Amino acid sequence: MARKKKAIITEDITRDIAEEYFAEYSKLDAKISKILADQDLKIAKIREQKQDILTELSEKKESYFDKLYHFAETNPDSFASRKSLEMMHGKIGFRTGTPKLKTLRGFTWASVTNLLQEFLPEYVRTKDEPNKELLIADRDKRFIVENEDGNTIHVELAKGEEAPEDKEIIVISDMFTKSGFECIQDETFFVEPKKEEEPV
Repeated sequence: MARKKKAIITEDITRDIAEEYFAEYSKLDAKISKILADQDLKIAKIREQKQDILTELSEKKESYFDKLYHFAETNPDSFASRKSLEMMHGKIGFRTGTPKLKTLRGFTWASVTNLLQEFLPEYVRTKDEPNKELLIADRDKRFIVENEDGNTIHVELAKGEEAPEDKEIIVISDMFTKSGFECIQDETFFVEPKKEEEPV
């Protein structure tokens, strides 16, 4: 479905006119809901009527697939030069999948990672990325900056707690711009008709 362009409206719309437009919007919404409900009901009835025959046909089709697979496995000479075999009604064959790694019996990916760190450390990756969820959750937290033995330490201030005057205070969200990002909240317009209205 093509994306609809935003309508350009130049008329002066008063509250009374807006109420009239909302009434029309609600009627149309109710009609659309009724049509969709009827459509869903008809589709469900058709599915119910055809389900048995579809199940039966699918099971038969699957049994023929299994027989053709058995033929291919027991006749490897037919596939000696190629991985497929042209037949009267189409083609059968074997497709080689994309290479993938699979753990050996008794190993987990965690144990594989530990062993790789020992034997092939260049094949173990670590992913450094911003913890966006934590940044959003902690955006209003305040910290005092302290120096201990040449190390910078951030001590969190409790909500409402006053900081000593001689200490530098950092609010997490103040560091966002310095770090090259911002926290935004989008607004989307909505129209929510009351659902008890019946279509006219």
